Amino acid sequence: MSGGGVGGAYIGLQIDWSEVVFVDTTDWAHVADSDNHNESTHSGNVLFQTKFTNNTQEAQEYTMRTEKTTTSTASTEIETCLTKGIEIGVTLKSPCEVFEASAGYKREMSLTNVHGETFEEELNWGVESLIRVKARHEAEAALIVDEKKQNGDFIVHTEISGTVFVKFTNTRDKNEIIMQTGHTIADIVEEFLEKQRRKGHQMEFAEVFVKTKGRCNFRYGIRQEIRVDQKLIE
Repeated sequence: MSGGGVGGAYIGLQIDWSEVVFVDTTDWAHVADSDNHNESTHSGNVLFQTKFTNNTQEAQEYTMRTEKTTTSTASTEIETCLTKGIEIGVTLKSPCEVFEASAGYKREMSLTNVHGETFEEELNWGVESLIRVKARHEAEAALIVDEKKQNGDFIVHTEISGTVFVKFTNTRDKNEIIMQTGHTIADIVEEFLEKQRRKGHQMEFAEVFVKTKGRCNFRYGIRQEIRVDQKLIE
């Protein structure tokens, strides 16, 4: 950033955040099914389907072998936040019950977009099964993955501490330092709050606490099933 100065000098502004520490902790409200019932919403997704035809007079065995991939999604909706520039820049931890479901989610997600965003992770499914088809029958076999849909409200508490340093330089003289100063983030925020009070911010010693509120919708596979239907060849 630069601007005009006295005597034709051009002033550069360098902001150093390296001494500022951001510590995020996540609190989840109850993670429930998307329809607000007692049990989570399940849906079956057919990943693979094949047919075996046995025209002989004896039972035959066939091998069903396949590998497929599903996508686990986590979509966030932001209610309130404080941005760093144009981004949120906070870390959201996945709720334990979702992370422990081995649905492919990472333990942490980095939130950046104030309008919400969608995180996707791939989950692999594989099957190798013997399908026994009766004489003069045809069998339809399908690989089905049951999916769970859940959502939950979260609050990310961000503790901010440390000092912000600012350097003013002369851009026409190899960025020679004209002046430098530094203030704690608490002093900067306190001065701002004197002009415009913000809800959800509180002062405590030399630290600032900020809350990011939102909701996250999860959709992920939980188990696979091999479904086989046989019928007589007419």
